[in-house]
Amino acid sequence: MWCERLEAEQIAWDTSSQFRLISRRLNALMDKKMMDSGCLITLYNQRKYVPRGKDLSSPFRRLKIFTYNGCNQELWDLFKNNCLAIESFFIEMVTSEDWIRLPDLHFQSIRFPRLTTFTFRTNAKNEWFQFKDVMQLLQNAPMLKYLTIFQLQGPDSQAAEQRKSQIHSIQLLPNP
Repeated sequence: MWCERLEAEQIAWDTSSQFRLISRRLNALMDKKMMDSGCLITLYNQRKYVPRGKDLSSPFRRLKIFTYNGCNQELWDLFKNNCLAIESFFIEMVTSEDWIRLPDLHFQSIRFPRLTTFTFRTNAKNEWFQFKDVMQLLQNAPMLKYLTIFQLQGPDSQAAEQRKSQIHSIQLLPNP
């Protein structure tokens, strides 16, 4: 009886080791096929990267972020740290009542020479992509072809008020 249990545990250990090796090989293959692309999913303060084990200091050419935790400065820093290599950036946020607003993005001093696609999607009433940030992004991304900003939720009166305040507060930026 004891020998049979020991043998069953040995078989289970061998099987789990084989699954781990297969999983590592598949992850390495996925990383190779994605060619410097990455996906970050934040769900209630837990983060998952695809492919797993991707070194965040290595450059991303394409980056997708899906978050349920609001948009914090760390996510935008990841975008800015990859400014020289990034070609496509996508961020989608789900509404949360505790969000105050988007952090200051400060795109004025960062160039995105290869960025061709930028997508920002949210259904939060209070996460508005500032018009000055759009202008700075347009100025500093000469290859940008596809710019998409979705504001999916919020009352019309608040949108009109926000738009008025942004237009009045904009100062034209000098051409570089």
